[in-house]
Amino acid sequence: MKENVLIIYASGGGGLIQAAEAKCQEILSENPEANIIKKDLMIDWVGKPFGYFGVKAWDYAQKKGNIPRLEQIRSCQSAADYLFWPNVFLRAVRILLKENINRVIDTQPVCTAAVIKAIRFVNYHRKKNIQLEKVVVDLPTDLNTHYFLPIKKLSDKDRKFIRVFTVDPLLKDNETEEQFWERNCKLPLDRICLQKYFIRQSFKKYQNKDTIDTPTVIMAKCHDKEEIQMTEDVLSKKNINFEKKDMDFFYKINANNLVYTILLGSQPAGDATIAYLNGFLNLFANSKKDLKHIIFIFCSKHNMKKRSLFKTVANFATENNPYSNLIIIPISFQNEEVISPIFSRSNVTFTRSGGQTVMELMAVMRGKMFIHSEVKGEPTREKLLKGMYAWESGSALYLEEKNGATIVTPRTFEKHLSRYF
Repeated sequence: MKENVLIIYASGGGGLIQAAEAKCQEILSENPEANIIKKDLMIDWVGKPFGYFGVKAWDYAQKKGNIPRLEQIRSCQSAADYLFWPNVFLRAVRILLKENINRVIDTQPVCTAAVIKAIRFVNYHRKKNIQLEKVVVDLPTDLNTHYFLPIKKLSDKDRKFIRVFTVDPLLKDNETEEQFWERNCKLPLDRICLQKYFIRQSFKKYQNKDTIDTPTVIMAKCHDKEEIQMTEDVLSKKNINFEKKDMDFFYKINANNLVYTILLGSQPAGDATIAYLNGFLNLFANSKKDLKHIIFIFCSKHNMKKRSLFKTVANFATENNPYSNLIIIPISFQNEEVISPIFSRSNVTFTRSGGQTVMELMAVMRGKMFIHSEVKGEPTREKLLKGMYAWESGSALYLEEKNGATIVTPRTFEKHLSRYF
């Protein structure tokens, strides 16, 4: 039977989209003839004005690092599940019937009940046995309520039509996995499918790499003439070997170079990014200055008509960094072929603790992971965790325990990096 697959994701951040792409690649690698239909629940099914407004509000709050605003938006999920239910149910039924779907994968947390009811409706009328494959993109902890609570609220009949795909959960002392899933989702273990990581194919090339201290070439793409010019200005008089071919820059990284990545979400927090760069300048000013430190900064998409983060970082690097061996390289939105080798080669990565980015970092990174907190002022342990929204604080705890990550702010990270300088 031909495999017709519906993959549901949602805009708002990038992790849910990346997870959907990872599943798409996985399916096509196993069955190149599969027919895959992807739908953005917020844009394609909820639509204007609420879907578009929700996406833009979330992305804007991420850019500003506005944790209270993100929490406020998150608190609206139950209302959204209720209000969007009819539209999502009808759209889901329509496409399930029209495309003769026999497999449904969902990487986002909204309207789980509506999607399952649509599946049950089609199963009954077309004599099928479709299951909802719910891919939990964020790490499984007690704070992952945006995925878990909608599942927990399902009726007993509905829960028979869902399978949860995730990684090993963060357990309480003396707790079993069976108890964790019963407590958080009311699901038995036979409804839970544990996988190592949900990652895109390019990252799989680097999963089994043993060391990061090897020479490599990292490519980053520019998207317009202004990006090229700003990149050339940044690299002027810097001690780095690179080539430019058309719109692409190729950076030759030696084995003894120290590589850092700053990636504060798909909608990066600009103020925090610059604050980290100021910290690097402080560290380098007091260092031996003989080692080469290369910082790749992910800046999302650059817009020539606006003051983008790319432009802000480029201006900072040209105006404030006098050191030839401290190379600050802004890069705009990149595909996975660019991101995966940077993650793999990085000695240190600064990231938020949400979603697909963390999953892919866990899969390929051999260096040190720093988790960014938006807390202001003098941070205590409690404040550090409150400087992240909801499930990201749970993910930070997960990464501390299982990956040796450290939670930092621009005010505290320097002491953790002193050994590199």
